[in-house]
Amino acid sequence: MDLLKKFEHYLRDEGMAENTLRTYITLVGKFLKWCEDLRLDPKALSEEDIIEFRHMLRDLGASQSTINGYTYAIKKFYRLVFKRELKIKGAKPDRTLPEVLKENEIRMILRNIPSLKYRALFFLIWDCALRISEALNLTTDDIDLQQRIVRIRKGKGGKDRYVPIMSDRTVEVLEEYMKDKRKGEKLFNITPRAAQLYFKRLVSRLTGREGRYGPHLLRHSRLTYLLKHGWNVVEVQSLAGHEDITTTQKYLHIALPDLIKKAKETPDIW
Repeated sequence: MDLLKKFEHYLRDEGMAENTLRTYITLVGKFLKWCEDLRLDPKALSEEDIIEFRHMLRDLGASQSTINGYTYAIKKFYRLVFKRELKIKGAKPDRTLPEVLKENEIRMILRNIPSLKYRALFFLIWDCALRISEALNLTTDDIDLQQRIVRIRKGKGGKDRYVPIMSDRTVEVLEEYMKDKRKGEKLFNITPRAAQLYFKRLVSRLTGREGRYGPHLLRHSRLTYLLKHGWNVVEVQSLAGHEDITTTQKYLHIALPDLIKKAKETPDIW
């Protein structure tokens, strides 16, 4: 009996209402698909890994109520199937703007990554504004260094997305990293948890920042950086893969001081 069938069996034994049961099965099914795409064993996941899944949902534009629905379903799944109590709390209302790194901090981090594997991962996330799940799901076939294009397979809505590689330095790092990789091979054999821990330690050592900092911070910082440097909201929305432009507009608020300065420097038509 697979995990989802086992979960459904336990829910029916509890006498859960059919509509609620179907919702729980759907949400946990999507969570297990995420695990499968990243080749993760659900039983072995830490709570930090599951929080990274929630970060991904928020980054895709999921509402607080949707994220909480996933949280409650996943907690019930772990309790019934793995006999494990998760201590993850429901998501709080997302009234805050995404946290971003300063430009000098970004430069410091990208210039001081000892591991070639993590250097390639973080350069790619920064340059292409990728979600960590998107980066870890890439194969060598998804990277076209000659055309400087990355294919993001089956993003939200089941559609592939193509994003440009903008930096010559990123191309150089990827060429070095990929030279011994086989065609169709998974690009990064890294778990979300490992990437988060490595990035957190890197940020702490280089900037003195302490907190739950993960690679998604690079994506948030990149989207803000592009808005500050002349990209319009629609262009950033397309790059980021946001279905709802209001998700992109959060970054516009962070970039607002720079945009106001730019507006003052723009000559008046009169």
